[in-house]
Amino acid sequence: MPMVSKRDRICIVGAGAAGLSTGYYLKQKGYHNVVVLEKQGRVGGLCCSVTHEGKSFDLGANYLTPAYKEVLALADQVGADLYTEGPGQVYNPLKSQPGQPAYQSIMSAVMQGTDPITYAAAVARYTWERLQLEPMVSVPGFRGISQHPELTQSFAAWLEEKDLSCLGTLFEIPITAMGYGYLHEIPAIYALKYMTLETFGTLVTYGAGLECGWPKRFVQGFQRFWERIAWNLDVRLNVDIHSIQRGAGIEVKFSEREQVIDRYGRSHHHETFDWLILACPLTLDVLAEGDTSLHLDLSDHERDLFQQIVLNPYALTTYAIPDLSMPTSVTNVVPLDAMENPWFISQQFPDNDLIAFYSRIPGEDWATLQTTEEEQPVLEDFKQRILAGIATTVTNLGGELPEQYFTYDLWPYFPHVTSEALANGFYDQLEAMQGQRHTFYVGGLMNFELVETIVEYTKALVRDKF
Repeated sequence: MPMVSKRDRICIVGAGAAGLSTGYYLKQKGYHNVVVLEKQGRVGGLCCSVTHEGKSFDLGANYLTPAYKEVLALADQVGADLYTEGPGQVYNPLKSQPGQPAYQSIMSAVMQGTDPITYAAAVARYTWERLQLEPMVSVPGFRGISQHPELTQSFAAWLEEKDLSCLGTLFEIPITAMGYGYLHEIPAIYALKYMTLETFGTLVTYGAGLECGWPKRFVQGFQRFWERIAWNLDVRLNVDIHSIQRGAGIEVKFSEREQVIDRYGRSHHHETFDWLILACPLTLDVLAEGDTSLHLDLSDHERDLFQQIVLNPYALTTYAIPDLSMPTSVTNVVPLDAMENPWFISQQFPDNDLIAFYSRIPGEDWATLQTTEEEQPVLEDFKQRILAGIATTVTNLGGELPEQYFTYDLWPYFPHVTSEALANGFYDQLEAMQGQRHTFYVGGLMNFELVETIVEYTKALVRDKF
């Protein structure tokens, strides 16, 4: 790979956590000819925040644990304040009836089917097993994982192999309920990358109802944190990229919707860069296929790799419900209800009536979008199924659902590959492409879909490749 000069022009596509952290670290290292192109009219990507009655709410990425060392360091540098999340509980949908919600403590829910001694021993054993894997799992990226079949199998199989299946319900709360898939689906390496010793310790302590000062949230929201990072970067919003051609240089054609004071317009650009960093989803529909794609000149090898990416459709819906006050700020759903029904409920502030409901759509249903010519009726069907599940839940909780939601978002989440693709060397091939055709790849696919792991990867990439 040719050396990157400090004078080279670098184009980053995407102003989410991956794109902005890459731009930040490049600037820290002395690269100043860096442009970030963003399709949306805001920065942050899946870190999206809104304000309701004077309080900030996150509609995407939300929590930080002690494992978020890089994000916490950035937050300290830009002055983004944090607060500690309130207590949590469990809502049992199978035992609840209209106006009679069945609540219990997190500890009692995750202890179902086991006993305190067995549970405590399993917690200690997971800590030991994860500690042994730390030198491998803590390295940014998944290069070489194909040589470790014990880590490419499902997380459920790994837990059973280690006699840790009694922790399954505990792990379902941050993994399955947060959109990363059932434990028998998600490859072990992804779950282990997520469940660091610090995060696992927070999960166990918080689940036991003990005050530990974690998890935390940003006072002004995760998106506003990224806005602070973006202030000192050349970020262009409302950009439509029409084509990217990689040859002697990186030729990018794009248009930009502009507003300067009271003047509106659209400017067209054809700019040449020396390097391209793709900080956007690496799926074919985003990169090359469809009218709204980047129209990137993918190689056959890139196309073969990226068509293996799997996504989990995930939804977050908020309602302002004045007559409903949750007993705690965090409500986990155990056992997990059927898909489309809420799996996690959050009322961040007791004096604010905005309540968030997290839901999943079956992956096979999402796949129908790839085979239909009319997407809108399918998406509307998804929405109605999700809203119906929320309505049933709110009735059980003793509230009355308003006619109109405050926000509704459904997006393809957690880019990953199957255990088979991992075993066949997917990441070895992907990492080998870094720098080829003057192109680099960052984002959730590269090191797990979590803000901290995304930032860890971009920092390592800038350190090692620039």
